[in-house]
Amino acid sequence: MDVVVIGAGVSGLAAARELVRAGRSVVVLEARDRIGGRVHTVHDPLTPVPIELGAEFVHGAHPVLWNLLRAAVVPVLELEGGGPDGMRAVFKAMAQEPEQSFGQFIDAFQAPEQVKQAVTGYIEGFNAASKDLVSIEWLLQEKRAADSIEGDRSFRVLSGYDSVPKFLSRGLDVRLSTPVREVRWTPGLVTVEADGQVFEAPRAIVTMPFAIPIDPEPASVAAGRAAIVTGSALRVTFRFAEAPGPELSFIHGDQPFPVWWTPHPVQTSVITGWAGGRKGDVLTGLEDDEIIRIALESLHGILGKDPGEPEAAFFHNWNRDPWSLGAYSYGRVNGAKARRYLAEPVDDTLFFAGETVCPEGHMGTVHGAMVSGIEAARRCL
Repeated sequence: MDVVVIGAGVSGLAAARELVRAGRSVVVLEARDRIGGRVHTVHDPLTPVPIELGAEFVHGAHPVLWNLLRAAVVPVLELEGGGPDGMRAVFKAMAQEPEQSFGQFIDAFQAPEQVKQAVTGYIEGFNAASKDLVSIEWLLQEKRAADSIEGDRSFRVLSGYDSVPKFLSRGLDVRLSTPVREVRWTPGLVTVEADGQVFEAPRAIVTMPFAIPIDPEPASVAAGRAAIVTGSALRVTFRFAEAPGPELSFIHGDQPFPVWWTPHPVQTSVITGWAGGRKGDVLTGLEDDEIIRIALESLHGILGKDPGEPEAAFFHNWNRDPWSLGAYSYGRVNGAKARRYLAEPVDDTLFFAGETVCPEGHMGTVHGAMVSGIEAARRCL
């Protein structure tokens, strides 16, 4: 074939689709038994809405994703809610400061302690980041990118976020349950070993550059690994016999799972808990059953009442997932240049994609993954 694409997440499928439309022969290799990567939707017959174990929200109105949603003719619902009070002032002050970690910045920021704690919790939770590692330059890039696409607006795909990878995969040669063990390359030739199978092509697009051994490893991958962090996030969704809490989009509290949301305004008995950043780090080493128990106790604490026993609990431990190695990525201090470096082709042979590589400041999003895949494909072409 002309190109081997490694990974059938949104970025890999978007790249393969672009290449096939240009007449190239492409094979997509996927370790899991499903497409979608960190888009992972469960359609439970007893649950009135799709359960998202991975990506759930459409952030803003990026044309690449919205054009696909229109083409796929899927229903989308806008949600309510936003960041805590004080976010605008924090970002305005950040823009005047030299590069440093958010932790260094917020410690010196003049504001009531309650405001600082609320903003820190939001930054860590939303970005699945540690305040002591995440770069303020990276946060500002993310903010500018979000502002350019109405990023303060959020939407949910009512038919399930897996509608996106399903649409992208139409007509593609996708090999599931084919984990890639090693990528060897010289200029003009890539050899991919995948559990006894060998694939060769003049070019390859790798969507998980830090998860797969590459021999020889490009300097850009080594630099990216040092500059980019895959964040920690855990989420648990419960289904109850009756709605456990108020009809609100988001509920916040000081618990191990500090953020909860319902599908409001859709009326259901489903509620999802989220622990990102350092909150997720604390829980990572626990067994799945223990994490689910702590999530239920957190919901009890936030609601101020016992919600009762759930009918079902839905959970996927992304931090232990060998093909994801965590949730989604963010930049360390002085890490922005490494990300741009990683997006550059290596000897017109290796190309990298994924939300990690997105050059527009849209790391950590589905539309960022799509953009990076399309960009990698166009550079390939």
